[in-house]
Amino acid sequence: MTKITRRNFLKKWQLAVGTFATAITAPSLFYWWWDRSGQPTDIENWIDLGKAKKITENEWLKRPISFTIQDRWNSRIVKEMLYVYRVKRDVTILTSICPHAGCLVKPENNGFVCPCHKSFFNEKGDVVTGPSPRPLDSMEWAVKKGRLFVKYEKFRSGVEIKQSIS
Repeated sequence: MTKITRRNFLKKWQLAVGTFATAITAPSLFYWWWDRSGQPTDIENWIDLGKAKKITENEWLKRPISFTIQDRWNSRIVKEMLYVYRVKRDVTILTSICPHAGCLVKPENNGFVCPCHKSFFNEKGDVVTGPSPRPLDSMEWAVKKGRLFVKYEKFRSGVEIKQSIS
């Protein structure tokens, strides 16, 4: 039998407390690490914009979209606006969020204008004037079985490089 000294007692006490703390916090950390809440529930964030042939050619169209974000306790519907432009089989989809400060841009004079800080973008979404650090953000799109899908993403405002945050 080993003699219980103060040092042996403290070592065993540290081991017991450490094991207990790990057992208590490990499930929470595991659940937090693998959590996917706050993400759109649509598979890979692809959103159906309707029949591709019904998108008017050579004209910017406003397309409202909505999707559901589910977290542990509730779900919420997020509504956003996209601008869609089609020429034959080529489609351009731009976000309506200004890359400068996150304000909503509006179509104006063959382009887009941000009413907050007066950034002006041409018809392709490139910056013409204003403080915007980059062009309007474009979205990835695909046509599947005659329907136009967009992969919706949000991008960080105020930076020169397009950085996805969703």
